[in-house]
Parts: sequence; structure tokens; C-alpha cells
Amino acid sequence: MPLTGDGHVHSEWSWDTGDPASDAAGRMQAMCRRALKIGLPALAFTERLDLTGWIIDQDDLLDHLRPLVGDGGLLTPDPLDVGGYLDSIDRCRRQFPSYAFSAESSSVSHTSTRLGHGSSSTSPH
Repeated sequence: MPLTGDGHVHSEWSWDTGDPASDAAGRMQAMCRRALKIGLPALAFTERLDLTGWIIDQDDLLDHLRPLVGDGGLLTPDPLDVGGYLDSIDRCRRQFPSYAFSAESSSVSHTSTRLGHGSSSTSPH
């Protein structure tokens, strides 16, 4: 049975996975490499892009996220480094030329980049 694409994956660029300087560094390229290896026809990177903070109990967070919580329990995610994110996508495009990319974004909560064989398109969420 052929594999279908994975329509919801997060790379090191989502604030809750770490960041490009953390242990999560290189996840986007690693996922692309693995997708090609197993014959996955498409990936959609759906990065978290939360624009506002919210109140949360630090006990509900992994250790690496606790520094994002300030006074009164307000969690404020770091902003997405758009330039770094797009550079990472470009590196994957060069490293994996048999896949075609399209980028999508939503002002609400996610930024998506599709990765798939043979075509490139852009569409709204």
C-alpha cells in the first residue's frame, strides 16, 4: 500500500520544539531525508506561530519551555525567525531537489510549508 503525505509536522522552528540552536536543530532536514528514504510523497511543515501570550501553570510545561513564562504565569513564545525559517526551507530545496515546496501562512496560529514530489503550489489555509 502506498504511503500518503504527512500533513502536520513541526520542525525546530516551532517555539515549543526548542529552537534552531537547541537539540531540535536540523529536524526539518532530517524529516525531509527520512521522507525520501521511506517514499513519503509529501510533508507539510506546520510551524507554531502564536502571536499572543497566555496564562499557564509552569508544571504543565517541559523544562526547556519554562523560561518563556514570566510574571503572573504569562507564557510569551519567542517570535518566529522568518528569515532563518525561509533559509532552512531553501537549504532543503537545494538538498532535496526531487521534492517541490510551497509555503503557506496563517495569521492565527500556524505557518505551513508543503514538501512533495513534482509540483509546487501555494494556497491559503
